[in-house]
Amino acid sequence: MARILVIDDDRAILELVGSALKGLGHAVEIAVNGRVGLRALGAERFDLVITDMLMPEMDGLETIRAIKGFDPAIKVLAITGGGAVDHGDLLNIAAKLGADAALFKPFRPAALLATVDLMLNPPDVAHRPAPAAKDAPAAPRHQPRARHGVWH
Repeated sequence: MARILVIDDDRAILELVGSALKGLGHAVEIAVNGRVGLRALGAERFDLVITDMLMPEMDGLETIRAIKGFDPAIKVLAITGGGAVDHGDLLNIAAKLGADAALFKPFRPAALLATVDLMLNPPDVAHRPAPAAKDAPAAPRHQPRARHGVWH
């Protein structure tokens, strides 16, 4: 299974996320802030990093920027409860910095596990048949916004 680093200053979130992921057989490391998380990234290889956005010492935006600077191939799942900041705006900035998906707190373990599974095992779009012209989706009218799940 995958090696996953979970970064959050909330011990309850670390425990919830860690136990849910370990229950599926993933190897999970935890870090209480972005600085500790980056030290772990320097010492080990991870397939996925789940990071909170609002943390002391080093926030999620700085953490994502550093992760993607270290290894752009590492998948990043941004999570936030928003705090005093509009969490939609915060997660849109996270997407621009390289976050691959987002979840809003509080989230259900099933939503977390489904998002992680999709990130680690993306559908093989190269082998899907192209939609017929009448079934083709309409062109997007605006920039995609952060939502609960994986950005497309």
